[in-house]
Amino acid sequence: HEFKILVTVCETDQIPKSWVEACNFCDLVVVPSQWCYDAFKGSGVTVPIHIVHHGIYAGVATEVRALPKKYDYFLHVSGSLTFAARKGTTKLLRAYKTLTETHNKVPPLWLKMPNTEGVWQVLDSLGLLEYIKLLPDDSLSPFEMYKLCREALAVVQPSRAEGFGIVPLEARS
Repeated sequence: HEFKILVTVCETDQIPKSWVEACNFCDLVVVPSQWCYDAFKGSGVTVPIHIVHHGIYAGVATEVRALPKKYDYFLHVSGSLTFAARKGTTKLLRAYKTLTETHNKVPPLWLKMPNTEGVWQVLDSLGLLEYIKLLPDDSLSPFEMYKLCREALAVVQPSRAEGFGIVPLEARS
């Protein structure tokens, strides 16, 4: 192609050399945050980098705000099993287990994440099966995702690194 643009995100403060090479092969790199910009620049990307912030669809957020609130569960969203530690899922489950052991009535924790045998095994080994609702794997429409966030007591996203955290932004809206 005559003009090559790479739209990407990183979730560490140092990107791999192969990424730097791929970026520098392009004419322009687009990232969603200043944090990503700094990571790419600091890793040696020399082509122009532009920040184009992610956003939310205001129409859905406005429509969902009119719905009644339920506040009967905590919600954690993670699209990645390979980064469970970085997404904070492991620490969250351990903290939630402590909560169930120290309090009589604890709202359930709903997990929106890949539904795998390994996840079920972890929940079983922690003794959390009765407290956790693992939501279906299929994707949710923007309306459904906003509704899920809106009705939660709290959206819990203890990420240790994010290129851009869209879930907290959606929850906050």
